[in-house]
Amino acid sequence: MHKDVSSALWYGGGNVLWHCESERLTSLVKDLPGVSSTAIALAGLADRDTALRGSERTMLSAMRGERRRTFSSGRYCVRAAQHCLGLSDDAIGRAGRVPIWPAGTVGSISHCSDLAVAGLSCSLAGMGVDIERSERITPKLHGKIFTEGERADLEGLPSAAAAVTFSAKEAGYKAIFPLSNQYIGFQEAEIIHHWTEQSFTIRYLGSHAPNRRLEGGVGYWRQSHEHVMTLFLLD
Repeated sequence: MHKDVSSALWYGGGNVLWHCESERLTSLVKDLPGVSSTAIALAGLADRDTALRGSERTMLSAMRGERRRTFSSGRYCVRAAQHCLGLSDDAIGRAGRVPIWPAGTVGSISHCSDLAVAGLSCSLAGMGVDIERSERITPKLHGKIFTEGERADLEGLPSAAAAVTFSAKEAGYKAIFPLSNQYIGFQEAEIIHHWTEQSFTIRYLGSHAPNRRLEGGVGYWRQSHEHVMTLFLLD
C-alpha cells in the first residue's frame, strides 16, 4: 500500500467509502443512497510514480511533462479505491485511452488542472466520474456543448452550473461507453437537473439503441469553491 493512502482522510456514506487526500477535498464528498461496494478517491496532482504497478510503469515511460502527473495521480486514486474495497492493487491496463478494469469491477478516472479522482465499484454495471474547474465552460461554448433545453435551464444560473452540466455529460459518457462502445456527441445526451437534490438524469437523443441505457442511470454532483465533480451510476 502506498504510504500516502494509509494517512489520508476517510469517510463512509452508507456503503460508499471516500478517500480524500486533504481536508479541503472533503467538500466534494456526497452520500450516495442505495449504492454499495463502491469507493471514490480524490487527490491533488503530483508525481506519484511509486503508486504505479506493472504495465502502468511501462505506460508512464512513454509520457512526458504534465501527462506523467495526471496519469500517475489518477492511478494513485485507483490504488486508494482498491484499498478501500479490500481489493488487490493490480495494474489497470488500457485499450487506447480507456481503462480496462478487472473482472467483477467497473471504474472511472478523471482529472482537471490540479486534482484527480477515481471511482471503483464491485456492485454497479457502469460508473463514470468527472472533475472540472468551476469556471471552465465559458458562454461562447454553450451553443456547441448544450442542447436548447439545457441552455434554457442554465439561463440565469451562476457560471459554475455550466461546468456541472458539461461534467455530467462527461460522466455519463464514461459510464456507458464500456457497455455500448459507441461515441456520444454532446448534443445527443441531454442533462435533466434536479438542482436542489444535486442530482441529474440523462435523456438520450441519439439513435444507437445500447446508449438508451443511460436513461436508467442516476447522477450526482458536488461543488466546492473552485471545482465541480459529477458521478453517473448504472445498475
